[in-house]
Amino acid sequence: MCGRDWSSDVCSSDLLCLSTRLVSLDFSDNVMFGQFPVCVGRLSGLIELSLHVNKFSGPLPSGLGSLSGLLTLELGSNKFTGELPVGVGNLTRSEERRVGKECRSR
Repeated sequence: MCGRDWSSDVCSSDLLCLSTRLVSLDFSDNVMFGQFPVCVGRLSGLIELSLHVNKFSGPLPSGLGSLSGLLTLELGSNKFTGELPVGVGNLTRSEERRVGKECRSR
């Protein structure tokens, strides 16, 4: 669909987020690059988000902090910039958080 470049027009659209039943999103170890889609923060049923060991860049989507059902969040070994979105450190159900050193907690 998008190949590895998430900054392409197809991938930057909300195509990824059309599924209302998506619970697990694992793109780890795929050498993907570009900015990760903002719409991921609207996937209210998401319980796993694994993006580690890629080359994603730019800020993390601010909506990540509102994913209250998230149990696994793995973001390390990417090129994300800036701070973790407000709320990511307060995810009440999160069992595993690996955010990497490129993002700073608020």
